[in-house]
Amino acid sequence: MKTIFKLILPFLIILLLSFDSLKSQTHEFNFDAETGLIDKIYIFNGVFYELYKIEMLRPSEIKVSSTLKSNAGRYQKSHLLDNNIKTAWVEGVKGHGIGQKIRFTFEKNNAPDVISFVPGYMISKETRYKNNRVSKFKARILTADNSYEPNETIDEFTVTIPEKSE
Repeated sequence: MKTIFKLILPFLIILLLSFDSLKSQTHEFNFDAETGLIDKIYIFNGVFYELYKIEMLRPSEIKVSSTLKSNAGRYQKSHLLDNNIKTAWVEGVKGHGIGQKIRFTFEKNNAPDVISFVPGYMISKETRYKNNRVSKFKARILTADNSYEPNETIDEFTVTIPEKSE
């Protein structure tokens, strides 16, 4: 069994960031029965299946542009990585949260190959549709703060999430 993917959890939409050769192959995902999260990926190249085990990768730092205040601390940034789809980070500005940012920082030479996420507050289906949720976002991959060209954009892409994503 190979371990090449590193995953930031608790996310569900898969973005293959750096494995261009894998995009033309068939992928099957295995979900952990207890958490409902992906724990293995099977890739079929037309002849053989290869199994890739998901390895959790935690960033060394998380920064968010705002957080909704709550007496119980219900919306804190630590919920971005707690493996619980019933919790959420919630931005704390007036309006719809457009322009709010999340920044994950990883140790040198230790970046994820796959990133996935849950776009919404998933306590229940009713709660999900009663609250705002991400419908489109821009992702940027930057060089390290301590590199020769700090925070230079390496890659940038926009992701649109369908209204009826389940």
